[in-house]
Amino acid sequence: MDTDHAADHEMPKRVEETAVALLLRSPHLEVGQIMDLMDIGDREFRDMASRNGDIARRLEERRLGTLR
Repeated sequence: MDTDHAADHEMPKRVEETAVALLLRSPHLEVGQIMDLMDIGDREFRDMASRNGDIARRLEERRLGTLR
């Protein structure tokens, strides 16, 4: 029986970060809309961006206007 609750908590976090990274690829959605959709606060979103390179890259592409 698996009793590693920390690992159970990690999986949803990774899935949530992957979803955010994918949603950030859409030029039709604003960052605020994505945060509302995913029910993520400012602090949590900033933490995700510092932890997850894909999210950071998508945010930089949006900032530079190079999102494709």
